[in-house]
Amino acid sequence: MSLVRLAKTGGDGKSLFPRGCETIEDVPYEYVRAIEHAYTILSWHENYMSKEIPPPWMWPFPDELEIWFEEVRLSQDNPSDDTDEESSSVGNEYADRFK
Repeated sequence: MSLVRLAKTGGDGKSLFPRGCETIEDVPYEYVRAIEHAYTILSWHENYMSKEIPPPWMWPFPDELEIWFEEVRLSQDNPSDDTDEESSSVGNEYADRFK
């Protein structure tokens, strides 16, 4: 388990502060941004299917991520007839009425 995930499940993330930092105001800005980015990536893994998560090379590029997630939103709004292992399900007479 990564340190960020461990800290996230443990509460406020204070366990990630560098030695000698008592409050968030003591933590270097760049370090806070790195932790925030790690939380964002964890959120993608918790809320998107694996095919919707951007490739790792793209993670540090906000402009690329904006384009990527716009395409994800479009594909969610206009799903194709293609099914894959993650989204396929077995239909039945009760589920058919919700289609």
